[in-house]
Amino acid sequence: MRPSDPRLRAHLAPARRELAGVAGAGLLTGLLVIAQAWAVTGLVLAALPGVEAPWWDGSVLAWGGVVAAVLLARGVVGGCGDRLLRGPRRWSAPPCAAGSSPRPPAAAAAASGSRRCC
Repeated sequence: MRPSDPRLRAHLAPARRELAGVAGAGLLTGLLVIAQAWAVTGLVLAALPGVEAPWWDGSVLAWGGVVAAVLLARGVVGGCGDRLLRGPRRWSAPPCAAGSSPRPPAAAAAASGSRRCC
Protein backbone atom coordinates (compact mmCIF):
# COMPACT_ATOMS: atom_id res chain seq x y z
CA MET A 1 0.00 0.00 0.00
CA ARG A 2 1.41 3.38 -1.05
CA PRO A 3 1.08 6.49 1.16
CA SER A 4 -0.97 8.12 -1.61
CA ASP A 5 -3.35 5.17 -1.95
CA PRO A 6 -6.95 6.44 -2.28
CA ARG A 7 -8.19 3.79 0.17
CA LEU A 8 -5.76 5.05 2.80
CA ARG A 9 -6.75 8.67 2.18
CA ALA A 10 -10.40 7.73 2.61
CA HIS A 11 -9.63 6.26 6.05
CA LEU A 12 -7.63 9.33 7.07
CA ALA A 13 -10.18 11.88 5.87
CA PRO A 14 -11.97 12.23 9.25
CA ALA A 15 -8.66 13.01 10.96
CA ARG A 16 -7.34 15.41 8.31
CA ARG A 17 -7.42 18.47 10.59
CA GLU A 18 -5.75 16.65 13.49
CA LEU A 19 -3.05 15.22 11.22
CA ALA A 20 -2.34 18.68 9.79
CA GLY A 21 -2.12 20.09 13.31
CA VAL A 22 0.30 17.38 14.46
CA ALA A 23 2.43 17.84 11.33
CA GLY A 24 2.49 21.62 11.87
CA ALA A 25 3.44 21.18 15.52
CA GLY A 26 6.24 18.81 14.49
CA LEU A 27 7.56 21.32 11.97
CA LEU A 28 7.42 24.14 14.51
CA THR A 29 9.16 21.93 17.10
CA GLY A 30 11.96 21.24 14.60
CA LEU A 31 12.44 24.96 14.01
CA LEU A 32 12.46 25.58 17.76
CA VAL A 33 15.16 22.93 18.23
CA ILE A 34 17.33 24.83 15.75
CA ALA A 35 16.58 28.09 17.59
CA GLN A 36 17.49 26.39 20.86
CA ALA A 37 20.85 25.33 19.43
CA TRP A 38 21.60 28.94 18.45
CA ALA A 39 20.44 30.23 21.85
CA VAL A 40 22.56 27.75 23.83
CA THR A 41 25.57 28.54 21.62
CA GLY A 42 25.05 32.25 22.31
CA LEU A 43 24.78 31.53 26.03
CA VAL A 44 28.04 29.58 26.02
CA LEU A 45 29.82 32.26 24.01
CA ALA A 46 28.50 34.98 26.33
CA ALA A 47 29.78 33.04 29.35
CA LEU A 48 33.33 32.83 27.96
CA PRO A 49 35.47 35.84 28.87
CA GLY A 50 36.52 37.96 25.89
CA VAL A 51 34.34 36.11 23.36
CA GLU A 52 31.21 37.64 21.86
CA ALA A 53 28.51 36.02 19.79
CA PRO A 54 28.81 37.48 16.29
CA TRP A 55 25.04 37.76 15.79
CA TRP A 56 24.09 39.50 19.05
CA ASP A 57 26.12 41.22 21.74
CA GLY A 58 24.07 40.13 24.74
CA SER A 59 24.98 39.36 28.32
CA VAL A 60 24.82 35.96 29.97
CA LEU A 61 21.57 36.97 31.64
CA ALA A 62 20.02 37.98 28.31
CA TRP A 63 21.09 34.73 26.66
CA GLY A 64 19.76 32.78 29.64
CA GLY A 65 16.40 34.48 29.11
CA VAL A 66 16.46 33.56 25.41
CA VAL A 67 17.24 29.92 26.23
CA ALA A 68 14.42 29.83 28.81
CA ALA A 69 11.97 31.39 26.32
CA VAL A 70 12.86 28.88 23.61
CA LEU A 71 12.51 25.97 26.05
CA LEU A 72 9.13 27.30 27.17
CA ALA A 73 8.00 27.63 23.56
CA ARG A 74 9.11 24.06 22.84
CA GLY A 75 7.13 22.82 25.82
CA VAL A 76 3.99 24.66 24.75
CA VAL A 77 4.23 23.45 21.14
CA GLY A 78 4.98 19.90 22.27
CA GLY A 79 1.99 19.92 24.62
CA CYS A 80 -0.28 21.21 21.87
CA GLY A 81 0.98 18.53 19.50
CA ASP A 82 0.39 15.83 22.11
CA ARG A 83 -3.11 17.11 22.74
CA LEU A 84 -3.86 17.08 19.02
CA LEU A 85 -2.43 13.58 18.73
CA ARG A 86 -4.67 12.24 21.50
CA GLY A 87 -7.72 13.98 20.07
CA PRO A 88 -10.99 14.42 21.90
CA ARG A 89 -12.21 11.66 24.14
CA ARG A 90 -14.67 9.77 22.01
CA TRP A 91 -15.01 6.57 24.02
CA SER A 92 -18.11 6.30 26.07
CA ALA A 93 -19.15 2.95 27.39
CA PRO A 94 -22.81 1.96 27.29
CA PRO A 95 -24.35 1.83 30.74
CA CYS A 96 -24.27 -1.71 32.05
CA ALA A 97 -27.54 -3.39 32.89
CA ALA A 98 -28.44 -4.22 36.45
CA GLY A 99 -26.52 -7.18 37.72
CA SER A 100 -23.79 -7.02 35.11
CA SER A 101 -20.12 -6.80 35.87
CA PRO A 102 -18.75 -3.38 36.91
CA ARG A 103 -15.38 -4.38 35.42
CA PRO A 104 -13.87 -2.47 32.49
CA PRO A 105 -15.17 -3.58 29.07
CA ALA A 106 -12.00 -5.51 28.16
CA ALA A 107 -11.99 -7.46 31.43
CA ALA A 108 -15.72 -8.17 31.21
CA ALA A 109 -15.38 -9.34 27.60
CA ALA A 110 -12.49 -11.62 28.49
CA ALA A 111 -14.39 -13.12 31.42
CA SER A 112 -17.65 -13.68 29.56
CA GLY A 113 -16.15 -14.61 26.21
CA SER A 114 -18.11 -11.88 24.45
CA ARG A 115 -17.00 -8.49 23.18
CA ARG A 116 -19.58 -6.46 25.09
CA CYS A 117 -19.56 -5.00 28.57
CA CYS A 118 -23.10 -6.01 29.48
